[in-house]
Amino acid sequence: MAPDRTTDPFSPEAATARSVPSQGSKGARLRLIAMGLTIVACLCVGFLLTISVVGQLRQSRDQKVAFDDFRYDLANGTAPVAQVSLEGVQAPLGATMGVMSIPSIGLRQVVFNGTTAGVMVSGPGLRRDSYLPGQAGTSIIYGRRAAFGGPFGSIDTLAPGAAIVVTTGQGDAGYVVVAVRRAGDPIPPPAKIGRLTLITADGSPYAPSGLLIVDADLDTEPQPADPPLPRAAMEAAELPLAGDNSAWIGVLLWAQAALVVAVLVTLAWVRWNRWEAWVIGVPIMLAVGIALSAHVALLMPNLM
Repeated sequence: MAPDRTTDPFSPEAATARSVPSQGSKGARLRLIAMGLTIVACLCVGFLLTISVVGQLRQSRDQKVAFDDFRYDLANGTAPVAQVSLEGVQAPLGATMGVMSIPSIGLRQVVFNGTTAGVMVSGPGLRRDSYLPGQAGTSIIYGRRAAFGGPFGSIDTLAPGAAIVVTTGQGDAGYVVVAVRRAGDPIPPPAKIGRLTLITADGSPYAPSGLLIVDADLDTEPQPADPPLPRAAMEAAELPLAGDNSAWIGVLLWAQAALVVAVLVTLAWVRWNRWEAWVIGVPIMLAVGIALSAHVALLMPNLM
């Protein structure tokens, strides 16, 4: 009697059946791939939201809080008048140093101490090795071009003669724009009294390729000045187009959190109802993605 080929494990039909994956296994793999792509998409959306919409909201909130605090300090005579106090204490990174207004482009921004990417999430930063605006000497202020509200996104439209006013603990300092330049352009003659230099990124908004510089000369009486910090005291993260490597710790911690959430959401998606996993998982992934992206953004150029 001939063997039943449908039950013979060594028959060609059985071998073919073993070599062809079931439709169920194909579907499971496709679902896992789709879930993985969704998780990656959530992280990417979180990053874009962090440097654009969420970043702008955060910057606006930080500006309002800092502006109110600075008004209080001005009223009480406690606003800083130098990078280093009379007691020899350096102003901390992120301390409020003044308020800058450029009426021709509708800009009013609180200026903070330091130019790291973390400081400039909240607004423009004063280089710690430059003078406070209004003093005899050069004051250098960095500002982002696009991310986190992009406060310096329009300074390339400034024309010679445009007015800039910076309010510090020493009063109002007026400046007049003398040049808007990029790499290779001639440098204007040295200022007679004091100069304000605004620096932001040049090139595409989120892909900086150089520096855009605005020079303005002091047009009011200079204020008393103490020497700023020496160049050697500057950190690498405070230089133009530099990122902040100290953010790696936060990136690694939040990346681990994102991995754990991704695994849990995937398991829930496989074991439970698919729509329940979507409803619960996507908001969590977006929240973790935004938190992770906030630290990743600090690794990006500080002028972006």
